[in-house]
Amino acid sequence: MSVKSEWKFRKSVMRRAYALVEHGLSFFADNFYDFTVEGIENVPRVGPCIILPRHQRYADPLFVGLALREIPEIYPTYVMRPVKLLGSELPTKLLKYLGALPVYRPEELRKFDRKKRTELTEKIRKKNDLSMAQFEEELSNGGHVIVFPEGRRNGEMGNLKDKFFKWAVEHERVNSHKVSFVPVGISYSRDGERVDIRFGERVYHDGEKGVESLVEKCYEKIRELSVR
Repeated sequence: MSVKSEWKFRKSVMRRAYALVEHGLSFFADNFYDFTVEGIENVPRVGPCIILPRHQRYADPLFVGLALREIPEIYPTYVMRPVKLLGSELPTKLLKYLGALPVYRPEELRKFDRKKRTELTEKIRKKNDLSMAQFEEELSNGGHVIVFPEGRRNGEMGNLKDKFFKWAVEHERVNSHKVSFVPVGISYSRDGERVDIRFGERVYHDGEKGVESLVEKCYEKIRELSVR
């Protein structure tokens, strides 16, 4: 199956999957949490758009997805760490058809011996190349991609990884259209019962400045939005 064909198939499955789970998750969030959303108007109805939330808890993707239900025409793709590097890939495949885009990190190979690392390096490269192609397809079709730019959960805000910023800037260069970046702050009350999602104003890459400037600007916006 080509990248374009798989993208179309995944989108058709995602629409059905969202319809199945949205009501259950909405009931859960609305009845068990004090859940608030601000700045949803900053998310464009049509992309290409990269949504950049703060990452603190496993539940972050669920709450960001629920916040986006206010824009029913959006079925975002999530960038995520694969469930498993070895063994059955079924969980990761299922998540892909629920909107996840797995990206493997090279540092995950450190726990293996040299022979196994050599064997897995090429496997990871091919999978990440496919994910990059699907990322490109999503942006090319005016889609929305959710990237947790810290790369992992952090109590204190961590540095932002620049991989997807570089991919997006390269996409802009090749396709001659702007990608909007929407910073998102997430804050939880101490008891975990209140969740605030804040979408900030869109950020754009300044072609006269490097990617580092874009990353720094997004970092500051996410940090400001995450303060209660």
